[in-house]
Amino acid sequence: PPEGSDTSVKSLLASLLPSPSEPPTGGAGKEAVDLLLFCAAARAASAEAPALHWVPEGLSKAAAAAMEEMAAMGGWAGVAEMVVAMMPEAVPPLKAVLKDTGVDANDDMMMIGAVKPPKEHAFVAAHQFRWLLSQVNYPKLGDLCWLVIPCALIIGHRTFRNKE
Repeated sequence: PPEGSDTSVKSLLASLLPSPSEPPTGGAGKEAVDLLLFCAAARAASAEAPALHWVPEGLSKAAAAAMEEMAAMGGWAGVAEMVVAMMPEAVPPLKAVLKDTGVDANDDMMMIGAVKPPKEHAFVAAHQFRWLLSQVNYPKLGDLCWLVIPCALIIGHRTFRNKE
């Protein structure tokens, strides 16, 4: 997070993991998606994509190893194949974070008193989305347009508004 931000790195990353007090919901699906999103946040901080420079390199490497193991245990040929299979479950939570942290001039009156996640969460969600998308190769990307384009438009809209 930027200097002066009151969001801690540990709490931001911890929010990406399921709480031990939460009852299991629907088997390993949600937990697998949560792990994928956590690993995507850590991998977005790798040397190839240093935007999240505040994530330790060791954590990024551990996330890479965890995803390789998760892909192997799930029967996928690799991380890219696993990501493609899990995108329909992984993108909606990212899209929700991006929408929840956004500010539109039309919504100002309705948002008074509403609790919104810190903008740092949207920053991490955008990088998670970018990392997940970077794992998808051309032939599979066409199959995911219905899912990817709306989320990309939210990110694009936010970026444009921030530059105004």
